[in-house]
Amino acid sequence: MAKPTDKSRPSDEGNLRIALPCRRSGSPEGPWKDPAYYNHIPQAGVREVEACIRLQFNFELHRALLENEEFGHERRNLDVIYEFIRTYNLRSISSDALLKNYYRYRSRIRPKRTRGYKRK
Repeated sequence: MAKPTDKSRPSDEGNLRIALPCRRSGSPEGPWKDPAYYNHIPQAGVREVEACIRLQFNFELHRALLENEEFGHERRNLDVIYEFIRTYNLRSISSDALLKNYYRYRSRIRPKRTRGYKRK
């Protein structure tokens, strides 16, 4: 957390509001920082928060699809993705993009091996 700069302007559109706990500055008996003024997150902090949220999102998506694979494909991958979209009320990403995301992930963890033909 840091003080907001003169260039930073609060915008309600597209922002995620996060309640940050007050923290002490300096010594344990020192004054508390005013959260109304010090709840500004610098750009590096925003990128870190976005990366953590993206990691958690991908983890949940891949876990749901891998569980379906482990149980012998009881449902189609697209049906699992539709349920995921309904569960998290997603509107900004399409089911095709999520499916491609999963296929890219799956190809990284289990790359396809080409057959090696032996000549006689």
